[in-house]
Amino acid sequence: MQPGMGAGARRQSPLEYDFKGGAVLLSSEQAGWNGLAARYYRAPANYHDSMPPLALDALAIQIADATPLTSTIMGVRRQVYSVPGDIYLLPKGEASAWYAREACELLHIYATPGLLGSVALQSADLDPARVELLPRVQARDPLIHQIGLALLGELRSPGPASRLYVDTLTQTLALHLLRQHAALGRLAADPAGGLPAAVLRRALDYIGDNLANDVSLDIIAEVAGISPYHFTRLFKRSTGRTLHQYVLDQRLAAAKRLLLSGRHTIAEVAALAGFADQSHLHRLFKQRYGVTPGALLRRPENRQEASDD
Repeated sequence: MQPGMGAGARRQSPLEYDFKGGAVLLSSEQAGWNGLAARYYRAPANYHDSMPPLALDALAIQIADATPLTSTIMGVRRQVYSVPGDIYLLPKGEASAWYAREACELLHIYATPGLLGSVALQSADLDPARVELLPRVQARDPLIHQIGLALLGELRSPGPASRLYVDTLTQTLALHLLRQHAALGRLAADPAGGLPAAVLRRALDYIGDNLANDVSLDIIAEVAGISPYHFTRLFKRSTGRTLHQYVLDQRLAAAKRLLLSGRHTIAEVAALAGFADQSHLHRLFKQRYGVTPGALLRRPENRQEASDD
């Protein structure tokens, strides 16, 4: 359901396409995501387009409204009544045509070159050249729907560790697409157990030393010497928390220590602990500790505390 350009136009990145007669509400182009690109569209009533083959695998998730929809992929024409949660998957290299009678809102996700092949190689030692997604029209896939909503939430309001969170979602989505929507055999199971103690310590030390930076899953996994796919799962087995949860916990604990030291303003603490801005620190700090950063600073008895976390 990619809004786009007419037949015969040159092949290019889908994010360069013009959305004819509609509106791009949000885009990941300025967010620096790795592996995925995304746009959130408002498609107009009576939207119609014939598309040339795309250079990337494309996934569309209907987010809001409902519409009669006609699709043609690989010469197969289908008519459905599309509702929120419906999934559409268009493999790269396939031409398609779409007609939506009513206006609706769609999240489009594109797997950048190499993502699926890399995950296939790392997770199951499969030849990336064998990776081939299957076309889907009005599939129901709760996990893809929830990942899409989570990615949309990051487009709307990026939070602390946003890049790391999106990296984790990207790896999960890529593996799920390979397992459920690709012409491949069953992928290998995860290795048993957690991370070796020395590997876990390297990863934790790196996280602790880089809380003020926009750490990414790829870099942390590289430090650990393990593929991102295996690292996310083994890390949770070792710590009981996802990587995103662990980093957020460490940032909140660091923010509390810095506040109790009495040597920094709230804005400085937000930057030093790796929060997007002061408002993000305020909201998450109150959720965790039941008090705002400002209220904590105003307590005289807390001024001398180095840390209680």
